[in-house]
Amino acid sequence: MQKKYKLIYDLFEPIVSQKVQKSYSGFGSFIAIQFGMNLISLSCSAKKIFDIRSEWYFWVDMSFWDLKVNGKIATHDDDKREKIDHTVKKLEGKRLLNVEILSDEYDMMLVFENGISLHLIANNRKEDYKQWSLFTPDKMILTAGPLEKLTYKSEDEPSED
Repeated sequence: MQKKYKLIYDLFEPIVSQKVQKSYSGFGSFIAIQFGMNLISLSCSAKKIFDIRSEWYFWVDMSFWDLKVNGKIATHDDDKREKIDHTVKKLEGKRLLNVEILSDEYDMMLVFENGISLHLIANNRKEDYKQWSLFTPDKMILTAGPLEKLTYKSEDEPSED
């Protein structure tokens, strides 16, 4: 393991072997994968009182990606919304078995039970694209990108955007 990837592997270690609690697609081709117990907090929104999310929250942002089942692409970032929604749901209840960083721009492979894998490739068409983020139970965020940038900071810290 390269020393510069140590923080990533250290932060993912607690969720390797955990089951996905919830997985869904977001805006565009974004994907959210949640692990661990649900956390409840007061909402900042006037429309609801509480926010609920899992302890660990992995957000795929501006990455090209494909989700494979038994080595065959089941869906990818450019598929129709219905296909992405349906296929991403297949992650729920599956254990995360392995995480591997594949490049200096934080391309990665997440391997799950039942022959499911998620391959992320950095989308660096613009220099402000973030590839992915991992939200931790202690309200910290590890963000990969843009490019070779890696940040680890409190959720309460203002964004540089």
